[in-house]
Amino acid sequence: MARNDQLIRQWKIIRLLDSRFGVTITQLMQQFRVTRRTIERDLDALEQAGFPTYHDTIEGVKRWKFADTFKAQLPIPFTFSELLSLYFSRNILEMFASLLFKQELDSICTKLQSLLPEKSLQYLDQLQSIFQSRYLAEEEYPYLRKIMPELEQAMLDETEIKMEYYSNLQDKWRTLLIQPYAIFPTYDRLYLVGNVPKHDNLCIFALSRIRKIELTGIKFHKPKDFSISQYMQTAFGIIRDKPEKFVIRFNPAVVSTVRKRCKHLQHTCQELPNGELLVTMNVSGWDEIKWWILSFGENAVVIEPKSMRTEIKQTLQTALKNYAK
Repeated sequence: MARNDQLIRQWKIIRLLDSRFGVTITQLMQQFRVTRRTIERDLDALEQAGFPTYHDTIEGVKRWKFADTFKAQLPIPFTFSELLSLYFSRNILEMFASLLFKQELDSICTKLQSLLPEKSLQYLDQLQSIFQSRYLAEEEYPYLRKIMPELEQAMLDETEIKMEYYSNLQDKWRTLLIQPYAIFPTYDRLYLVGNVPKHDNLCIFALSRIRKIELTGIKFHKPKDFSISQYMQTAFGIIRDKPEKFVIRFNPAVVSTVRKRCKHLQHTCQELPNGELLVTMNVSGWDEIKWWILSFGENAVVIEPKSMRTEIKQTLQTALKNYAK
């Protein structure tokens, strides 16, 4: 943990060195609440890693910053720390495999690498190791690289596609005609939302269950006001159906977790005198909500609807019987 704290502090120092007027050692000591020797070691570590730091004495005070000659090499209007942030994002971008912009972003990272000495790149890789992202496992998306070019083209051209899709409900591969609207990530997975012309109904499809896509050449017009956030605003997770009213009481121990999870939902919270939280929300996704509530164990109690209260009670009774065997 100590080593991670040091790397995080040094990353914050990089951002301060990138400012126009630089920063003094005293300011760094006060901000991070560490000794002068600790800050001096941090600055020395950055210099040893190849970062072009230097100090300017103004009115008897040393102000540390990045060398102007180095910053002049950077493409306008990016700052050095902004480019480093982009460099760190390359692992996150793996989530989108072969999407249109990945090639260009990879190119930016390659150009940035050419500006930095090898020691600096090694330092950045070490720093990035503590900011790991959970991206999609290759084995879970065996067809992704194969289907993405056609899918990207269809969305850009607003062209219908014929796709082979595995239906969990029917336990078989199906051929569907779809008007693809957009791709979005949820739960570390990628999903496609598109209109099914046969039923004139928007549906959500998991990209991991698409094995083949064929362009039909048939044009369609996506509504100009279509928005993923608006389309999914009543969905608790990925399932979108008729919203229902849920009232759930949570114990104080889980209140902060509940608030974060419900942040994107339309909901109301009532703080009870004993520290409990009463949450009321109108959302869809019965099974997702059920298993979310169960994940809190004794720290959550359903008030409404009664059918959900009964279903959870039966699930817990069955679990208790299983443990009693």
